[in-house]
Amino acid sequence: MRSEFDVESRSVKIFGLYLMISSLVLALTPDLVSQVFQYTHLPIEWRLIIVFLMFVLGLFYVVAGVYKLLPLVRLTVATRGLFFVYTMILLYFDIIPINGLVFMGLLDLTGALWTAWTLYQGPRARQSARGRERFAQSSQGVLRGKPLL
Repeated sequence: MRSEFDVESRSVKIFGLYLMISSLVLALTPDLVSQVFQYTHLPIEWRLIIVFLMFVLGLFYVVAGVYKLLPLVRLTVATRGLFFVYTMILLYFDIIPINGLVFMGLLDLTGALWTAWTLYQGPRARQSARGRERFAQSSQGVLRGKPLL
């Protein structure tokens, strides 16, 4: 049986899985981190710590989605959007080059917008479904000779 927050939580679960899979790929190929993000000066230990934190964060997203923790799902919209803003600030001040981090920021922004859209549409869709249900009940009442109210 589907609950009322399935659609809203799906985007967060998918994003969490994306983070977890990305972190595993980066953990298995740590040199890929240097190539993609163009950071050769970062020691391997710090790269692996960042990869682990990505995995843990992904796990939090998956749990928030699975258990439909709506306040956390809403919070992900803001934090994922802020990550994009943060990467753009770093790019603007020439702290980072245009690289994989900017691409990840764009992915975060896309996911945040998807989640925001589903959060916005969810209550409207449920309200619309309730309206259709009430209409169906009221029209059945009219057909049976019962009053509408």
